Amino acid sequence: MSVTSFGYASLRSDKLDDWAEYGPKFLGLQLIERTRGALKFRMDDRRQRIMVSADAAARNAFGWEVADAARARCAGTPTGGCQHPC
Repeated sequence: MSVTSFGYASLRSDKLDDWAEYGPKFLGLQLIERTRGALKFRMDDRRQRIMVSADAAARNAFGWEVADAARARCAGTPTGGCQHPC
């Protein structure tokens, strides 16, 4: 299984105003949505790639795009549960 590109990032921060400036100015991101508790950014043709949330329950998470999604699902499956010829 090979990673082909960055998929997404979900970050928790209570400094949304700082992120609203930092994302476009220093990372080249486009701020596409701003609510009272979250920011959504895009960097290419995908709907969004990075979300920053001020919600205390929000967790940091990262995802990757892979060449073979079926095989990637197998990576988390106990032996014998995957039908893909990995």
